[in-house]
Amino acid sequence: MLTREELNEKLDKLRESRIEDGSYDYVKPVNAMCYSMDFQGPMTIQRYCRKCKKFFDIRTTEHYNVFYDFENMVESFHKAGVGAELFYLCPDCIKKERHELEFSVLAYSKRENGRKPYLAVSYPRVDYFDADIDLRRTSTLHDYELVLMFLSGNHTYPSFINYENYSHEMRDYGVDKYAIDRALHYILGFDIKYDKKEAIKQFDSYICQYVNYIKNRDELNLLFKLEIDKLEGDSISFEQYEDILIEFFELY
Repeated sequence: MLTREELNEKLDKLRESRIEDGSYDYVKPVNAMCYSMDFQGPMTIQRYCRKCKKFFDIRTTEHYNVFYDFENMVESFHKAGVGAELFYLCPDCIKKERHELEFSVLAYSKRENGRKPYLAVSYPRVDYFDADIDLRRTSTLHDYELVLMFLSGNHTYPSFINYENYSHEMRDYGVDKYAIDRALHYILGFDIKYDKKEAIKQFDSYICQYVNYIKNRDELNLLFKLEIDKLEGDSISFEQYEDILIEFFELY
């Protein structure tokens, strides 16, 4: 099993490559047309609610079941050397907690007596239950796949951006450094920081992806710089960086 120190070493290597790589490229999503209809038969699965301790039914389809995808992701995390558990919430508890599932990641530290577990809890987004959930805290299956890539090899940012590393399913999504850092932050609980110059480069890279309909790129860059200049110190946290993205682009 990977220890917390080994995970931190992977993150250090990734961060060094982020600073060294000035390209700030990203993987563009690929779209394809489907020419035949796939009619999916209904099915019911029963799960146990972590909060109220009751069993409840979920009506889904037999061909596409995102719940099975997340359950399989738990096994993939184990194979990558990190403990993981998936917990369900019933519809009533989802409305109270404002998330649909809970995905716990466990690692151990050599420096702690008794090898106490390091626990990070994230919230998979399945878009199934009719409830007002906190979208900012949620992570998609794609986000978990990015973390799995991080766990499964000593990746640098350029290798993350390498199109050949992605499955056909993952190629339906755009991937940039923000997407990678967001997944690592919310799923593994990493405390990611940017120095302010790096944050400015990353912000410019982010808005480049929307250049087709964002005409005021220079103005946005200036506004971003003014925002981070208000913050104390030479670096900003991931949350501060994302706060500005949310303010500028209404992400959620």
